[in-house]
Amino acid sequence: MNNTEFKKILQICTSEIGFEYYKKNYYYQSEKLIVVINTQKSNYDDSYYVNYGFCVRDIHDNLKYPKINECDIIGRFINNTNDKKEYEFKLYTISSDELIKCFDYNIRYIIIPVVNEDINKYFELFPKAIYTAKRNLKEYLEKIK
Repeated sequence: MNNTEFKKILQICTSEIGFEYYKKNYYYQSEKLIVVINTQKSNYDDSYYVNYGFCVRDIHDNLKYPKINECDIIGRFINNTNDKKEYEFKLYTISSDELIKCFDYNIRYIIIPVVNEDINKYFELFPKAIYTAKRNLKEYLEKIK
């Protein structure tokens, strides 16, 4: 697989559920959250990481297209094509079908549940992620308890 095919598959998988492409990122705008998905090329071999981030609208009033580093909490898609959990998608070992299944899994079991409920769902899925959340998100969560 090459870079173009990898990015085309990501484009198709995200656009099917309503993401829009804007300045090298994929965005989903819900009433409560903005979801950002982007790719990060590895410096060491022909592989990519797929990062995602959530911005809580109550914290960011006028933010429309945040960059990944502006998100309140970030994570990475999981490559579950073999027995071990990896975050790297190696273009020379993964097939198109495997990639579609990985993207579908990550979107279906991480992104969609958080969008359908709220940011608290992310911490139900990944309890230790609270340690990597930005301070403004932690303060927000304390306030809404």
